[in-house]
Amino acid sequence: MKFLFFILLITTQCFGYCNDKFIVVGHTYPVLNDTSKILSFVDSINKEDVDFVFFLGDCDLWRPEIIKIYRQKLNKKVFFSPGNHDLKGERKKMYLKNVGYFDTLIKSSNANYILINSQNNAKHIKSFIESKNYELDDSKYNIILTHSRIWDDNLISKTSFSHDKSYFFQEIKSHVLKNKINCIFSGNSPSQYFGSVDSTKKANNNIAYWCDIVDNLYCYSIGMGGTKGISNQTIKYVSCEILNNRLFINPKSYEIKKYSSGNFPKSKFEKNKYILENIFLILKYKRFYLGTLIGFLLFYGLNFLLKKRQ
Repeated sequence: MKFLFFILLITTQCFGYCNDKFIVVGHTYPVLNDTSKILSFVDSINKEDVDFVFFLGDCDLWRPEIIKIYRQKLNKKVFFSPGNHDLKGERKKMYLKNVGYFDTLIKSSNANYILINSQNNAKHIKSFIESKNYELDDSKYNIILTHSRIWDDNLISKTSFSHDKSYFFQEIKSHVLKNKINCIFSGNSPSQYFGSVDSTKKANNNIAYWCDIVDNLYCYSIGMGGTKGISNQTIKYVSCEILNNRLFINPKSYEIKKYSSGNFPKSKFEKNKYILENIFLILKYKRFYLGTLIGFLLFYGLNFLLKKRQ
């Protein structure tokens, strides 16, 4: 009897406890504004027990060095959806070259993750969702992950690939509901929604996420970082778990720290490798060259003035 109970317990654990764990991050570029801070944030995520990490736009995803850090340093499967900040002008080509896609479908044993480019037009979005219809399993938890709050029609741009989406939710809603989407995550939800767009007044920077319910569709707003007037260097994000076809959300807040020597691996070889890689990444920043140029000009300028006085 004990043996049968043990077999039943193992079977229950293997087949009854099916779950996915993932992190959703968005709108980080004003806070994660240098390599040191990004590496520190990556370290914190690596400590999380999750399978996937989704960056939903406005995370400097048009920069190859940023994509390289996330893909090489994160010990999770990482995926991206572009924001307006990542698609501005020539950045659109750079994003596609670095990431390799604008829209994609990620399938796991428990869920379908549909990443769509919310900055594109309604026709393209409907076409992409329709093309993936046959791949979506109704028995799984179906999630759309994107940048804009596509269910919210308060902010509409006149053309696609602009600051906000360029269509009403009604234009794509039938395709979303038809595919039995359970929820939508948006990565562009600055905390100004709970404060004022007037820069003279402080917004509420304490919001981690909130939820709208549209036609029984759960719509989660995340990506609060970087609002004007932000006083602390924190990233708000969510850690989620799909357990037996139910979604559980755990809000997170991480205070950004500089990537110190204490964060490096103990191996001397790996420590030197990290240092060299970080130096290379810093050298690729345009502002490094600009700062170097300004430094030389100041040095020679002051030197010239001192010689002239003598």
